[in-house]
Amino acid sequence: MMIYSTAATSLYTFLVRFFAPNTNAYRGAVVVVCLLGLGFGFIGFVDLVNTVYPLLGYIGFIVIVSLIINIVKRPKQKVV
Repeated sequence: MMIYSTAATSLYTFLVRFFAPNTNAYRGAVVVVCLLGLGFGFIGFVDLVNTVYPLLGYIGFIVIVSLIINIVKRPKQKVV
């Protein structure tokens, strides 16, 4: 039940950002995302982690580099 409740709340908060609740677009998105989740469930946890974990690491490096570039290029502000 704990896994289900976590998945249900994560699904709701993800979809509410893009669709108004209780609309046809929201209901369609729920069906599509649930089917995608079901499909990913058949991949296997080890294979999924071996694929997603390194990908998220590379994305993290890109975010860190972009933050550093933003800090370096930002004009200096005078302290009052």
